[in-house]
Amino acid sequence: MGFMEEFVANRDAEQLMKSNAAYLSTLQTRVENINGLEATIEELSDDELAAKTVEFRSRIANGEDVNGKLLEEAFAVVREAAWRVLEQRHYDVQLLGGLILHDGRLAEMATGEGKTLVSTLPCYVNALINRGPAMVITVNDYLARRDMEKMGQVHRYLGLTVGLIQAGMKEEERRKAYACDVVYVTNAELGFDYLRDHLALSPAQTVLPPLNAEGKFDAVLPVVIADDMSGMKKDEVVSFLNVAVEEIFNAKVEELEKKAKADGRAPGSLARSANYITLVSMDNAWSDHLQNMENLKENVFLRKYQNLDPADEYKRESLALFEGLLDKMRLNTIYSLWQSLSPVGAPQPTNG
Repeated sequence: MGFMEEFVANRDAEQLMKSNAAYLSTLQTRVENINGLEATIEELSDDELAAKTVEFRSRIANGEDVNGKLLEEAFAVVREAAWRVLEQRHYDVQLLGGLILHDGRLAEMATGEGKTLVSTLPCYVNALINRGPAMVITVNDYLARRDMEKMGQVHRYLGLTVGLIQAGMKEEERRKAYACDVVYVTNAELGFDYLRDHLALSPAQTVLPPLNAEGKFDAVLPVVIADDMSGMKKDEVVSFLNVAVEEIFNAKVEELEKKAKADGRAPGSLARSANYITLVSMDNAWSDHLQNMENLKENVFLRKYQNLDPADEYKRESLALFEGLLDKMRLNTIYSLWQSLSPVGAPQPTNG
C-alpha cells in the first residue's frame, strides 16, 4: 500500500472509530434508561408483566413510535421475564447488542457473551409490530430447536406465539409455524421455503407470509443471526445446495409433466426446454468469459509497474476467471430455469 492510500485508509478508520464511539455513547444512554426502569418492572406480578405485551401493541397501534420510550420499556420487560423464567439476566453489554440489532446493524459477540439471550430483546420488540414474524435464523436444526425450547419460554411467558421450522416438515406444519410471532429457523430451510414458494402453482401451496404484487414482503422481516457460523465448510454447503435445488427442480418438472399429460400435451417438453435453457445460459456465460480473457490480456502487462510478473498474474487471474465462469453458468442456469417454471403472474426472484 502506497503512502497516500495508507494515509486515506487511516483517516477513514479514524473517522469510523469516532462515529462508532458516538453511536455507542447514544446507546449507553438508552441502557441507563432501561436500568432505571428495572426497580419498577420488578414490582409487577406475572400477570401484570405479561399484560405489558397487550399494552405495547395498543400503544403502537395508536401511533406511538416503537423506537422511543416504548423500546426501553420493552427491553426492561424482556430482561425481567428472562430472569423469572430462565434465571438469566441481560447484562448491559447484552442490552447494547440488542439495541444494535434492533437498529438493523451487525453486533459481533464472542462465544460465551450470550448471543442467544441477546436475540430475545429485538425479537420481542419487532414481534409487537404485527408486520410478520420476527425470525431467529441459525445454521442447523439442533440449534434452532435448542434456542426455541429455551428462549421461546421468554416469549411465551410474555404472551407471544413461538414457531419452529425443521427439515422434513409438511407444508401445513410450516405454514402454521411461520404464522407465529417469533419463528426459529435455519438459513437453509428459510431459503428453500422461499424458493419453493416461488415455484408454487397457487398461493395455497405457499408457506411463508403473503407477498405483495412485486414479490416482496409487505414489511421487512426482522432477522437475528443467533449463533456462530464459522464451523460451516464451504464444500458441505455447496453440496447441500446443489442436491436440494436439483430435488426441487425435479419435483416441479414431474408435477408439471403430469399436468401436461392430463391436458393432452406431449410429454418431455419441459425436459427439452430445460436442456435448451441450460445450453443458452452456458453459451452466454462463455461469451462473456472470452471477452473478460481478452481484457485481461490487454491489461495484465501493467502489473510490471507494481513489480509483479505479468505471466504469473495472468495465470492466477485466468484461473480465477474460469472458476467464476463455472459459478456463473450454474447461477444463470438455475435462475433461468426458476423463471421458466414459475407460473404466469407469480412473483419473480431478483437476479443478483
